[in-house]
Amino acid sequence: MNVAILIIAFNRPDLFAKLLAKVLSVNPTRIYISIDGPRITKAGEKKKVEEVISIAKRISQTHQVFLKINSGNLGCGEGVSSAISWFFQNEEKGIILEDDCFPHDSFFKYCELLLDKYERDDRIGMISGNNFFFSRYSISESYFFSKYFHIWGWASWRRAWEGYQLRSSNKAEIAEIINNTFYNQNERNFWIEHIYSAFLGLMDTWDYQWVYLNFKNRRYSIMPKYNLISNIGFGEFATHTIDMNSKMNGMDTDELKFPLLHPKEVKTNVFTEYFSRKIMFRLSFWERIFFFLFRTSYDIITKIGLKRDEIN
Repeated sequence: MNVAILIIAFNRPDLFAKLLAKVLSVNPTRIYISIDGPRITKAGEKKKVEEVISIAKRISQTHQVFLKINSGNLGCGEGVSSAISWFFQNEEKGIILEDDCFPHDSFFKYCELLLDKYERDDRIGMISGNNFFFSRYSISESYFFSKYFHIWGWASWRRAWEGYQLRSSNKAEIAEIINNTFYNQNERNFWIEHIYSAFLGLMDTWDYQWVYLNFKNRRYSIMPKYNLISNIGFGEFATHTIDMNSKMNGMDTDELKFPLLHPKEVKTNVFTEYFSRKIMFRLSFWERIFFFLFRTSYDIITKIGLKRDEIN
């Protein structure tokens, strides 16, 4: 496999070992592993981090592996973002996997092909392995474009990561970008609040800043027809995904067939965007009714058109 892969690990040697075995099975050209340091306030965590380091060092003896081991704990914000910056300082493009994100085999080829196809297309910010539609809506193509960004297993380019900032205090600019991107006021409020909080460090995370960079540059993400990543890290040892009863916990994955069927145009689809929004936000009754009627009418018209084609 002619693409580099970054694994971001911390204190879960079992998950790290499982993911590493999957990554090794596709024989990537280079593997980068970033391991955050233990928190001094967490009893027993140092031993778990040392186990992760031991596994990584053992693999580095037989494979081309580059290690970044933090002496102290940087946390989710600085720890993850600095790992990705380190990765893209050394690679033009690649795949990023956190240790709780377990990919389907077809995820790797999907990323490799699309990293090449859209490498010089500034309209595309990243390639996601996530599809959270739970079979409620499907498409004929192998993937679709979206203004939403999901980062449980993804791929991108140095050109897209350039300009990333972990900290900022420019709320006026954030509000302007968000208001120009979204029409729903509740959604605007959500993004402005969470992005600004992340920039101030009130939330220990890196991903809202990455999403904002893509909003700012008016870029799309690519999402697959089927879900290709299962988050297997829910539970007490997780930082954010602690609810074991979440429907996102250990989601099923499915095989993406090759060769890929590409969309004819780089643009979003009204239905996929609706279902993406529905995952994240509680939509109004009238909006849900409107899209139900719209989709029903669309399906009827499409079926009539297909029957006419068969007759002709």
